[in-house]
Amino acid sequence: MIRSQAKEGAPVQPDNDLAEKTILVTGASGGIGLEVARMLAEGGARVVAAVRDPQRGAAALASVSEGVEILPLDVSSLASIHTAAQDYHAKHSALDVLVNNAGVAVSGRRRCSVDGHEITWATNVLGPFALTQALLPALHAADAPRVVNVGSSAYGYGKMVWNDLEFECRRFRGGPAYASSKLALLLFTRELARREARLAANCVHPGGIATGIWRELPALVRAILMRILPPPSRGALPVVHVATAPELAHVSGRFFHGMRERDVSAAAKNDAAAAQLWDILAAQCAAQREPAPPHGPAAAAANRTGTEGRCGG
Repeated sequence: MIRSQAKEGAPVQPDNDLAEKTILVTGASGGIGLEVARMLAEGGARVVAAVRDPQRGAAALASVSEGVEILPLDVSSLASIHTAAQDYHAKHSALDVLVNNAGVAVSGRRRCSVDGHEITWATNVLGPFALTQALLPALHAADAPRVVNVGSSAYGYGKMVWNDLEFECRRFRGGPAYASSKLALLLFTRELARREARLAANCVHPGGIATGIWRELPALVRAILMRILPPPSRGALPVVHVATAPELAHVSGRFFHGMRERDVSAAAKNDAAAAQLWDILAAQCAAQREPAPPHGPAAAAANRTGTEGRCGG
């Protein structure tokens, strides 16, 4: 049984059947993800901790009660997502809750994933979409499946620039890239809820929390934030609440700020934009399954030409 108090004073209600639930949590080797995995395991759930570094994940979760399974996963890599999903399906017949918690915020120059996508987009948007799609058969096999996407109120500063979603043409700035990725995550959540009637898909902002997501900020700023912000255990509470509260079993397409449901901006509830984003993400996943493009000077020239076309140069 999970009995915790959130900052607002609202209790995190336990799911009466938590002992029968299998819950997968990404980014579970540290920060909020680790605390979510810990709370769920202590509440009796079978927890699959999806982590980029299995050794680090196992060490971090060593103190957690039995019932935690380590699943290697780099959410920024579509190949890793495919392999992780195959491994999951080989061991489990159903998935009750998927918590897409892993995320990044970067500063400095634009960096790409192994698949060539801007790393913020790859980790915060494309990865959760691809993993959710890959695990849909297991989610469909559960009685009341849920997907919980860990978002941010920073989405309000984001913008969907449809011809340059990954900052290939604009000067890259980490803040706008992060905010836009969280707006995209909200739109994905909305479209998932529309398409999957049996699945409760929601997005939750855990609040400003002292986690490794601030690691790329200047040292002094990071030190101040880590000193004044609440610990990861505080941020885990609303995530666990949305993942397990019985009264939310059939609530879908919503945004929670902490323990409370909040309305979202017009941009975040634009159904046409949500459908457009879905098609783009599906196309990006499909493109990755196609044969790799040729390498060498000719291919590089072709890639430059393609970028210029997208940028209008």
